[in-house]
Amino acid sequence: MNSSLRVSGRTIDRIATLSQTFHDHFSGVASRYPDFRPRYPAALFDYPATLASRSSVGWDCACGTGQAALDLAGRFDRVVATDASREQTASATPHPKVDAPRPEVKC
Repeated sequence: MNSSLRVSGRTIDRIATLSQTFHDHFSGVASRYPDFRPRYPAALFDYPATLASRSSVGWDCACGTGQAALDLAGRFDRVVATDASREQTASATPHPKVDAPRPEVKC
């Protein structure tokens, strides 16, 4: 695997290290996580929806159990949700517009 990435003319060589430093603080309580996590205000999702067409794909990086993905699904035809925690994504609420949240190391 190539662990470098070119961004704005600079090469970043720490991509592989990012996954090694992930500290999973919520997997042990993933099934109860949505009960305690505060909701974001609608305006947070309304703004990006003004920048892209409804047919664009929304992305919820670090989705946890997918609450923000559900809000984005009200504004986009398709939402991709990713998180580094398998337990968090396994506890996500399904939605027809949200690709099944899946664990990804790189966000």
